[in-house]
Amino acid sequence: MSIEFLETDFDKVSYLLNLLTARATGLASDSGEFEALRSELLSNSNLAPMLPQWLRQHRNLDSFWGFIQPKFSSYAERRTYLSGEFTPILDQLEFGQPTQGIMQLLQIHQCLQLKKFLVTNGKCLLFMDITTK
Repeated sequence: MSIEFLETDFDKVSYLLNLLTARATGLASDSGEFEALRSELLSNSNLAPMLPQWLRQHRNLDSFWGFIQPKFSSYAERRTYLSGEFTPILDQLEFGQPTQGIMQLLQIHQCLQLKKFLVTNGKCLLFMDITTK
């Protein structure tokens, strides 16, 4: 199926989310469409910083499945996770330029992807475990 019918960035991001959600919940999804949209969106310098970090690592739906399947055991958890990952960019595309507060929330959300961190004044600081056992 062609994705040429997707006219706006909002349509493209929303469709990408639908493809990911379908794959994460056992429904059919087209990896070719995913790969084309992923490439286009990550090439857009305005959109790429707002997309989830893990999207850069998973170039096809099989790779994405290997990421999402062990992370969450239920379809509901996967849907909730994906919705949370894409809500900031979809809100920004639908409602206009984000406020400073939304951008800080987006940075904090991306920071939460890290295993050891501290959020202070809207900035994410990574802690490294340097203890020896």
